[in-house]
This record gives sequence, structure tokens and C-alpha cells, in this order.
Amino acid sequence: MKKLISSVVVVGLSILGIILTLGAIGTTLLVISAAVGLGRDDVVGFADNKYIIGRPLTSYNLYEKNSGTTILDNIIGYKTENGKTYVFSTDSSYIVIDEEKESYLKKEVEERDARYDRLLKEMERLE
Repeated sequence: MKKLISSVVVVGLSILGIILTLGAIGTTLLVISAAVGLGRDDVVGFADNKYIIGRPLTSYNLYEKNSGTTILDNIIGYKTENGKTYVFSTDSSYIVIDEEKESYLKKEVEERDARYDRLLKEMERLE
């Protein structure tokens, strides 16, 4: 009888250990995905998900993930080419993200060159 009780205790503790281990692994994966992955309202990330296009309300916006600061509103699309991502908006400015340096420049549409018009035609449209 003692042998049966000790066997049941060992099996019960083993099952409890497995459940706790799986719970810890699940929690860790959840925390990691929240830290590096895209959220529910996020569409696409750039520069290792440092900059994100999201759609929180009615229009797309580009924001910095860590601070939550909006960089550009009313995004209509983006195009990545030669290590740079161009983010286009209905506003009078656009963003150029340097994927390697994980930095960006905000430019006015008046500053555009011939490449801007070509990339605008080739962009990945957001709808």
C-alpha cells in the first residue's frame, strides 16, 4: 500500500512539474513575442520592428515601437529598396527609413526627386 501511495505521489509531482514547465515556457514566449513581434493593430515593421505601420483607429500611421511616438499619419503605402524603406502618406511629407542604421529621415514632398515618383508607383499599397 505504501508503494502504491508513493508511486501516485511521484506521478502527481511529475505531472505538476510538466504543467509548471509548460506554463513558464508559454509565458516566456508571450513576453518575447510582445517585445519583438507585431501587435494586433500592426501591419508591418521595419528596422527589426523598431518602426511599425499600424492601424489603431481609422487610418494607418507610422510609429516608433519603444516610445509609441507617431512619426507620420495617414500612411498610404511603403516601398523597400536597397536597404531603405520609403513610407508614403497623404500628408506633405514622407519618411525614409535606413534599415541597417535603424534610423529615419522625414522629408517634405517638395524635396522629392525622380526616384520618389517611381517608388510611389511601385509601393505596397495599404487598404
